[in-house]
Amino acid sequence: MAWLKWAEDKLFKASRVTHVANAYIENLHVKVTADMRYLEEDIGVSIAGYGIKNGKNVWEKCPKNGFTKIAPNYFFKFEPDTSNSAYVYITIVTESGEVICDAVSKTVNASVIVDRSGNLLDTKMGTIWTDTSGKCHK
Repeated sequence: MAWLKWAEDKLFKASRVTHVANAYIENLHVKVTADMRYLEEDIGVSIAGYGIKNGKNVWEKCPKNGFTKIAPNYFFKFEPDTSNSAYVYITIVTESGEVICDAVSKTVNASVIVDRSGNLLDTKMGTIWTDTSGKCHK
């Protein structure tokens, strides 16, 4: 059975990718995880257990706590360990401290875009910059 798990991981790993595209006007700090335990931690940075308040020092605290910085007009490919979960949890904070989303649940292989207005949009399957309505945000 171990070989079956290995084969599944190798064959279906691509389907475990979550892209986050930044069409917003400033840098985003993003965390994508399949592990809900991080929501319960209190490490002093109040979103998803992170306590970010009024944007103060967001650029200092986020990288230390597993957030990835994404510049405007760029995207990042996240590959969290989803072997025990059918969902990922996405938390996004702007450089100025605005919370775009707080541990929003998405199915594995779903990707999102933060549009120019700061809205979180689902992408059309197989695309990075096109939302489900067909609008391209690049």
